[in-house]
Amino acid sequence: MKDGVKRFHEQDTEVKKQFYTRDSSKPVVYDSNFDLYSAPSANWRDTLSLISNDRFKNGEHRVLANGVGPRISVATFFYTGMLETKKLYGPIKELLSDANRPKYRETTVRDFIAAFQGKGLGGTSALANFKI
Repeated sequence: MKDGVKRFHEQDTEVKKQFYTRDSSKPVVYDSNFDLYSAPSANWRDTLSLISNDRFKNGEHRVLANGVGPRISVATFFYTGMLETKKLYGPIKELLSDANRPKYRETTVRDFIAAFQGKGLGGTSALANFKI
């Protein structure tokens, strides 16, 4: 996968432009975080905290390049985006007990993405919207 990503990014800009879109109805989307150049760090782990009921904490992702060769990162997400679905996601049932009650309510991917995008910039977590 890393070699494929490198080949893609080494192509002419005009070739890459045909894939750059924020239209989630396309089968292949090439884009970046909406706040990539203005946020102090990338925050994309809220979903891990939600489904693990805070057993695995959200982390701020910061990277320093080592200065040797190009830095290549591959993030792949498969999601329903803003499509309407009734599938609910919440804390994993096997992680819950009387001593470890759910901290977050269940939500659809659509509602989670809307809350994440609606929170704006500023380093705040979208999780506050789902706290019980």
